[in-house]
Amino acid sequence: MKEGVKPYQQKLRKVHPSLEPVIQKDLTKLLGAWIIYKVHHSTWISNLVLVRKKSGEIFLCVDFRNVNRTLDGDNYLVSYMDHIFQIVSRARMFSLLDGFSRYNQVLVAEPNILKTTFCTKWGTFAYK
Repeated sequence: MKEGVKPYQQKLRKVHPSLEPVIQKDLTKLLGAWIIYKVHHSTWISNLVLVRKKSGEIFLCVDFRNVNRTLDGDNYLVSYMDHIFQIVSRARMFSLLDGFSRYNQVLVAEPNILKTTFCTKWGTFAYK
């Protein structure tokens, strides 16, 4: 994180009433799976963004643009695909991220958990 950055709190955005059941359903699912938990106080607060896919399905996303602006950039070089294929071709075992769970299976470092806080009409939550 860049030096001297102040935490940012976004104000709660209004959501069309017809979309509220979608949000409640997803929040219940995430709470039940222990992916998120209720937070009573956080210095970083982001908003939900509802994204409609081509199929018509609506996904909940979190607007982390303000958090991302405060982070130092990564200097990791991405390998060429032919180099990756050479390495993978010698492997005996493969591991894949589950596409169904999306980013919900990526662990967040303990000091950064409260930076994943987002607000809804039903409370403030953070990712584990």
